[in-house]
Amino acid sequence: MLTVAALVAVLVVGAGAFAVAKLLPSGPQPATVIPGNATAYIRLDLDPSAGQKIAAMRLLNKIPAVREVQSTTSDPREMLWRLIASEEPDLASVDFQTEVAPWLGSRAAMGALGTSDPKYMLALGVTDEAAAMDWFKSRESGSNGPDMTYRDGFLLFTDKDDTQSILADLDKESLSENANFQNDVAALGDQGIASAWFDVGALANSGAFDESLLSAIGQSPSASEPVNGRMSMALRLDDDYIEFAGNFQGVNNLEVPSGGNQLGSLPGDTAVAFSMVGAGENFTKSWNSISKSLDPATISQLEKELGLRMPDDISNLIGTSFTMAFPPQDLDDWGSVGPAFGIKSETNDGTRAKTVLDDLLSEFGMDARWATKQDGNTVYVGSSSDYVKRLADGGDLGAQDAFRLAIPNAESAHVALYMNVDAVEDQYLDQLQVDYQEAIEGIRAIGVSSVISGPGEGSFSVRLVAN
Repeated sequence: MLTVAALVAVLVVGAGAFAVAKLLPSGPQPATVIPGNATAYIRLDLDPSAGQKIAAMRLLNKIPAVREVQSTTSDPREMLWRLIASEEPDLASVDFQTEVAPWLGSRAAMGALGTSDPKYMLALGVTDEAAAMDWFKSRESGSNGPDMTYRDGFLLFTDKDDTQSILADLDKESLSENANFQNDVAALGDQGIASAWFDVGALANSGAFDESLLSAIGQSPSASEPVNGRMSMALRLDDDYIEFAGNFQGVNNLEVPSGGNQLGSLPGDTAVAFSMVGAGENFTKSWNSISKSLDPATISQLEKELGLRMPDDISNLIGTSFTMAFPPQDLDDWGSVGPAFGIKSETNDGTRAKTVLDDLLSEFGMDARWATKQDGNTVYVGSSSDYVKRLADGGDLGAQDAFRLAIPNAESAHVALYMNVDAVEDQYLDQLQVDYQEAIEGIRAIGVSSVISGPGEGSFSVRLVAN
């Protein structure tokens, strides 16, 4: 399977190098040759929409390795073949243009079928069935290789023991005909240069995920309430950014939190910021599991010594909207004075939150170093009174171009992380390899955000904004 894996790698990495390619003719998507009972599907595409190709040109031309290879060929598949062949001795002697290019297509996918004993398959797009099969047969030695079956423009690679059942499942229904898959992909929008779809519930309840991971996101499987939900994702490009976006549906115990995002009101020069809506509510919901891991006597002692009512005081303190911000600063100063930062929390009881905050700072000896402020039900704490005042006065971060591109629909985001890379890159750029400093300088900002749009469903986005 080494040769097959290498070809898939050509398409995987090639998805980041197709920017210089001509607009290739469209063809079927690999979901048409993956059975409808698949629980996982990962797709790679060197023939996405024209807009994706054009957008990639500006962004990916900043990567030195890609730029160097593209100077000698306009075929993105060959670009990546050369990069991969340089690391794979078995492929070094292969002439891509004469041996591979005539039959290699532009799309590929991997699928997993079933749960308790899953079967795996790979679909590789080809333009010449006979030539593709002949090439693979000439490369694979012995009889232990996978079965190869041609279907609708794709070579299907399957384990010999699984081929018959997989093809029978495909004849019943393809993944592209699966109603859940259709709805999820439609909601996702442009599938970009790579995409994936998972039946999270089926995978989780079969033991495919570690239970501690599921518990951390509130999805621990049980006899009374099995894990549910599906997730779809896409890697796509715009003239201004690369985006990894996704949707999730049918997730247990996921409700729309109360409160509003405060990132947009931070100072316009904010370097790094994090915000979470409903943090206090989440803490209250998690308190039962948190308290079970602590000795009751320890909890009582903390409540007595710190004057806390758990979990109410902490839930109120971190509030309905919790926001933390860092202004531009010299990291070399952290050792002596600590980081410059500020926190803004929208609470249900500002007076109680301010009292708890001051008591905690006093208990830990930070009351003389950090400043606090209360404005109605909003409380602030920061490394200096000047920065706390800046937070309280409000700012125009939400109006900055880099922020608007990095955090889509910022006002409705329930969790968001923003970094102004231009504001911090001088702190670490000289520590990177010279070849990649230019690529990092090409990144303007990074944004991560998530929105819960309704019970059990929502979306997320990770964006790298280009200069």
